Amino acid sequence: MNDLGRPYWLHSNFPQRLLWKFLLGIAAAAVLSYSGVCVYFFLKQGAMIYKPTAEWAEVPSNVALPFEPVTIDGVQVNGQSVSLSGWWIPARDNRAPAVLYLHGNKGNISDCLGIAKTLHEAGASVFVVDYAGYGKSSAFAISEDSMRASGLAAFSYLKRKAPDAVARIVYGRSMGGGVAMLVASEVGASIDGLILESTFTSLPDEIRHLGYGWLPIGLLLRDRYPSLDTIGAIGIKHVLVIHGSADDYVPVWMGERLVHAARGNATSIIVPGARHNNVAVVGGTGLAQAIQTFLASTR
Repeated sequence: MNDLGRPYWLHSNFPQRLLWKFLLGIAAAAVLSYSGVCVYFFLKQGAMIYKPTAEWAEVPSNVALPFEPVTIDGVQVNGQSVSLSGWWIPARDNRAPAVLYLHGNKGNISDCLGIAKTLHEAGASVFVVDYAGYGKSSAFAISEDSMRASGLAAFSYLKRKAPDAVARIVYGRSMGGGVAMLVASEVGASIDGLILESTFTSLPDEIRHLGYGWLPIGLLLRDRYPSLDTIGAIGIKHVLVIHGSADDYVPVWMGERLVHAARGNATSIIVPGARHNNVAVVGGTGLAQAIQTFLASTR
């Protein structure tokens, strides 16, 4: 067939060269964009994960709880000395079970007064504490290391404050459950009971669940909170796992896997219809009674 009269680009290698340049340009742009997202996630992950607030919304007296302000000085985090702020909410009986409550990644201790009241009404003394970087505690770059150090210092304070307590329990909610597992991995023999509410199996699992699985999370994420790997090895006989059936932030299957990994040492309460932030409200008196029964079992 005669090519005379046909456009130049139809009878030359112009289309192939243009196509390859176009495809290579798209590939290069995609690689640069993906790399840029990875770099952004790596640099900004702390701010994306930890959401502290400094101001208290209320104090225990607003919900008719007796309390003592607490400051723990000289807590060592990566070679730096920080102070932690908390509230000691004593039971009438100094032999009552003593509970360390560890809140999640957002807010501060003023968001914990509902569950603190439930625990206190169940007969327990309660210590709520803000990690370094949260609330009135020292400003600090928050990380798994700082959360672990804060939790360990808080548990040491609990032991000193309640030397006659019949049982010492660590209660962690959401990421606070991950912190509770870090504490238990170091001082498990000193803990008589562990309560995990709405807690993830690990931080990488949680980040993937939130839609970031297309990133190389295993390479980028600095903090881990390996609760699933830890729970079967800590040796705590009394473990209670509480989870909402409709939790779309930390799905219920994570709580179920924690129970299974505990190898018979854990019982679970699945609150029908509860989401991530309303387990205690939806669980109501039934959940409060179950917590009271659990506290009694740790004596």
